[in-house]
Amino acid sequence: MIARLRGIVDGIEDGRCIMDVGGVGYLVFCSSRTLGALPNAGVATLLIETQVREDAIALYGFATSAEREWFRLLTTVQGVGAKVALALLSALSLAARRNVRGLIRMIPIAAAVFGLGLIGFGL
Repeated sequence: MIARLRGIVDGIEDGRCIMDVGGVGYLVFCSSRTLGALPNAGVATLLIETQVREDAIALYGFATSAEREWFRLLTTVQGVGAKVALALLSALSLAARRNVRGLIRMIPIAAAVFGLGLIGFGL
C-alpha cells in the first residue's frame, strides 16, 4: 500500500492533483482544503490512503494526519464512500469536525444531497 508521496505537484484539477514522484505521475484525489495547501508547481508531501478495488487502485491525499483520520472514520459509515467523505471534508470547517455528534448527524443530509439514500440510518 502507498502511505505517503513526496514529489513535484505537476497539476491541480477539480478534486485531484498529479504528483510526479521519480518521473511517475500519480493521480491523487484530495479535498479542496488539501488542494488549497499545495504549491502550484513545487515539492509537496501528501499522506495517502490507498483503496484497492477490483477495477481500480485509487489514491486519496491529505495535507494532515488529522484529515486522513477523519476520512477513514467517515468511510466506515455505511453508504459513505470516498467521494462523499472528501466532499464532507471539503465543506466542513475544523470547528465542525471537532463536533463529532453534529458531523454524524450531517452524514444522512450529505448522502441525500449526493443521492445515496441511506434508508434506516437511524440518526
